[in-house]
Order: sequence, then structure tokens, then C-alpha cells
Amino acid sequence: MKMPRYWVIAPFESKNADTFDKVWQSDLANNVISIGWSELGDVSKMSREELIKAVADAYPDKPNATKSLIVNMLWSFFHEVMPGDIVIARKGRKILAAVGSVTRTGFYAPDRSPHSNSLEIKWANQPRDKVFQNIVFPMHTVYEITENQFHSLLEGSAIEPVAAVSESVEDQNAFVLEKYLEEFIVSNFD
Repeated sequence: MKMPRYWVIAPFESKNADTFDKVWQSDLANNVISIGWSELGDVSKMSREELIKAVADAYPDKPNATKSLIVNMLWSFFHEVMPGDIVIARKGRKILAAVGSVTRTGFYAPDRSPHSNSLEIKWANQPRDKVFQNIVFPMHTVYEITENQFHSLLEGSAIEPVAAVSESVEDQNAFVLEKYLEEFIVSNFD
């Protein structure tokens, strides 16, 4: 039997609370978790090279590290998250919205715009809306955590899980600098 992997996914940007709640309530009601990037079209069947090109074409002004991050998140969402894996849905960086088990791999559903990229999830009744005093989630939309990090989040003793720098990021120093700069800006100017 395959051991589950553990993922944290942000179903929508939390800065607009009304839109987040609308998207999140729809996700809960439909037993899915959906993410954005619908302007890329159906990336679910793209090869990694096709995905890299699609992201580069859609976001020509973004730094290469950001483009690599988007590619890696979408690739994980469609090709690495599998049935039986566990998902934590997060709202912002301090709220665990819900926990669930993946029942279907990623799929493209254009009728669910603006979030047409979805996974089917069987949501657990608890925990829901668990608020942490400190930031526990990085800004990434999709990232993997360890089983120990998962359990510490459920127990409330979470130390901020940090997303690992992927080997496929072209300039790892720029990636790390950009990641921490984004976190600094959000933490200090929210």
C-alpha cells in the first residue's frame, strides 16, 4: 500500500475575504479543492516542457524564479498529488480551513472559472477553521509537507513548514531571496 503524501493547498487568495469564502464554500460543497491559473487553459495533460512554455508565454514579465515556482506548483497539483494523499486547505498563512483525502487526481473543469483546476477531496468534518497565533504556512499555493509537519499542524504545535527549494528552479538563490522577500512584505505590510 502506498504511503500518503501530505500537501497544503490554498484554494484562493485570502486577501478578498468575500471571494475566498464564495470559492471555498463551493469547493467544500462539491468535494473539491480548486486553484487558479485558468488563463493558462487546460494544463492538466501538458508535458513539463509544454507547461514551462505556457507559463513563460502567459507571464513574460515575471522573474524566472516565479515562473519556475508556478510550473512546479501546477506540475505537483496535476502529476504528484494522488488519491489517498492528504490535503490541508489553508486560508491565508494562519488558518487551517479543512483537511481531506484526495479521491481523484487533478482535472481541468473550465465551467468552474476562475478556478478551473481541481482535485476531488473527501473533506473531514474536523478540524475546520483552526486559527494559529503565528504564521504557519508559506505563501505557496501548492506544496508538500512531511507527515511530522502535518501532525504538528493538527496538534497545534506547528512550526512554520518551509517549502523546499526544488532542484528544477533555475536560480535557487534568486528563488530563496524572492520567497523570503514576499513573506517579509506580506508579514509587515498586510
